[in-house]
Amino acid sequence: TGDQTADTEGKKIGVIFYSKDDSLGAAVYSTLNYAAEALGVEIQWDLGKLDPTAQITAAENLIASGCDGILCIPLSEVVTQKVAQLCQENGVYFQICFRTITDETIKSEVLGYEYYLGECVEDEINASKHLVELMAEAGYKNACVNYVAPGSALRLRNDGIDQGLEEYGINKLAEYTIPDSVDLNALTATMQNYINSYPDCDLILAASAATGQGEVMINTLNSMAPDGKVKLASFDVWAGMSEAFESGSLACAVGGMSPDALFSFMVLYNAVIGMRMQEEPVELKQNYIFVTNAEECATYEQYIDNPDYMIYTAEEIQQMSRAINPDFSMEDLEQIMADYTLENIMEKIDSRGDAA
Repeated sequence: TGDQTADTEGKKIGVIFYSKDDSLGAAVYSTLNYAAEALGVEIQWDLGKLDPTAQITAAENLIASGCDGILCIPLSEVVTQKVAQLCQENGVYFQICFRTITDETIKSEVLGYEYYLGECVEDEINASKHLVELMAEAGYKNACVNYVAPGSALRLRNDGIDQGLEEYGINKLAEYTIPDSVDLNALTATMQNYINSYPDCDLILAASAATGQGEVMINTLNSMAPDGKVKLASFDVWAGMSEAFESGSLACAVGGMSPDALFSFMVLYNAVIGMRMQEEPVELKQNYIFVTNAEECATYEQYIDNPDYMIYTAEEIQQMSRAINPDFSMEDLEQIMADYTLENIMEKIDSRGDAA
């Protein structure tokens, strides 16, 4: 990166995101707007693009509108490839968030582009293993497992669950593959089958509870296996988690990854102002938050992925800007990311006097 000089005047960053209306989307939208204001950079959103072609077109439009950098949650690796090509051709920096590249041909191509800055992605395998580990420590023995589809961007969760089952000694009784287009009726039938067919089942492990699945699974458990006879441990968060913990049907929910977008944004912002953090593309790992009881759930819902509460203050965000803090390094950023745990967040809330 050598000797660099910051140029913060008139910079504009485009963000391609699937929504600002669900839990994750709302938190990302609020956090990045807050960061852009703290840094004095213009942000241009392109929201609601739910297929690869639309995302590529969105990137073309953002480049045409004069964006100096683009942040994107790509819906496929072809999006990463095509947008990286566009940005390279037009001298626009490009960073992806919440995703990695598994196709080796695409990865080799994209990593060769000067304007591709890298990725930030959740450590799906280790997070999935840890979820199983927590359940084994809590004494669960026999699980039915809901996997994501093999072609899903989240498919590494399947590998982590399988590794965890083997390592921590939980038996798998049955499995279900969640289709790309979630079918809640099929999920209800599957849950009913689990409970009716496997009397030894004490746990449902779900690689996803998004788009209404969490509510369906909890409702089925409450009606067919009440008082925690069978519990759910899943990725994703949803409305009604507190009640699910209180009813005894929820053992763990995994979420809280919205800061991924902020850390990705900071890598992009520093490059846009001429203070790139490292020459080679970054490979950042974002922590998940593991919520295991009603008390933790109350903290989570009030402070984490809450669009009305900023975990990182304007001053903390400014200290991630190399225009303000020239010594800020990748090691510093990675340490901030490593410190993102529920325990540390709760301590931070207390120290700021924000606790309710």
